[in-house]
Amino acid sequence: MLEYEFEVVSGQLILLPKTLPEQIKKDILHTQLFAQTYASVGADRFSDAREWDKRQTTARSELMWTTQFTLATHSEPADEVTINLTTLILNQLARAPFANSPVMGEAIKCGLKALVAPSPAHKVFFEEIIKVTPANSSSPAGALSEISFQVSVVSPVAHMIDIQIGFSVRTLLDEHVFEAVLTGKDVVGPLSLSVSEYELDTLGFERIRDKVVGNLDGAEKNLIVGLEPLAPVVITGP
Repeated sequence: MLEYEFEVVSGQLILLPKTLPEQIKKDILHTQLFAQTYASVGADRFSDAREWDKRQTTARSELMWTTQFTLATHSEPADEVTINLTTLILNQLARAPFANSPVMGEAIKCGLKALVAPSPAHKVFFEEIIKVTPANSSSPAGALSEISFQVSVVSPVAHMIDIQIGFSVRTLLDEHVFEAVLTGKDVVGPLSLSVSEYELDTLGFERIRDKVVGNLDGAEKNLIVGLEPLAPVVITGP
């Protein structure tokens, strides 16, 4: 049995086991926010997604996260393909070597459902992950929505599976995006999918903790927000 709590870190939903020590939870959250902030200083997560991801990976390495696995694809879907973000997330999860897909998948679905309800976490998350260009602006062919987000699941030993999804679509996206069914013909350009596994050197991070938190300069107070599930999330699995 594993009980999770949810946190939103800017454009990232993170699932943390409640059994993790509180300091390690804080270290995980702070490092993820720092990595996103570092990436955004040098690249736009929507228009330059690969460079943004490269910078985020570099920052994670400096923050004592070791990359153990990564798999990324960038391809244009066929017109007739149907796309559901929750399904894409779970499919990426299943590619991770150390994923317990049934257990983690159920927890992720609980987190995505909780995100839909109005809350401070909802506001922070959706403001960061969706960029909309109205049809009457520079997109005369129709409204263009760009989306880029991460869903991460942490194990009781600070091992993290991180899923990233990004694409552009000719329709308006909102907080119900994880329930929506899109088609390949609506997608503009490639569909970017990745899943990675990282492990935090918790002892090594202690040496730089104060510097990292200092460099956040208080941003964690607004961009790290707890997310209350709609019901207690206790997952029992093999």
